[in-house]
Amino acid sequence: MNKKNENQQIRLNVNADQMKTSYANAFQTHSTPEELLLSFGVNQTLPSQEEGVAADMILQFTDRIIMNHYTAKRLALSLLQSVREHEERFGPIELDVSKRLQTPAETQASEADAEHKTKR
Repeated sequence: MNKKNENQQIRLNVNADQMKTSYANAFQTHSTPEELLLSFGVNQTLPSQEEGVAADMILQFTDRIIMNHYTAKRLALSLLQSVREHEERFGPIELDVSKRLQTPAETQASEADAEHKTKR
């Protein structure tokens, strides 16, 4: 590399004119040797009208992003860092829905029960 190229700066111009915003609470991944496909959508759970069926779950995918694995790895690292920072600021993110739906008293009771079982 010559000295002239070492001192040159690169200017990045970001154009978001055609960007759209979507909401997703569900995703699906698929991988090929060359690319990673990420499908995003909305998961809706509705009470079922059918006897013996508690609920009907509708998963509607609306957006798909296809990227190479290098970009996917950079995205994964960036997402991991964002989640770490969020948890440091606001506390752990509970992925178990049943635990998130518990009242504080129920949470304390189940934690005490689990601690009691581990001491046995």
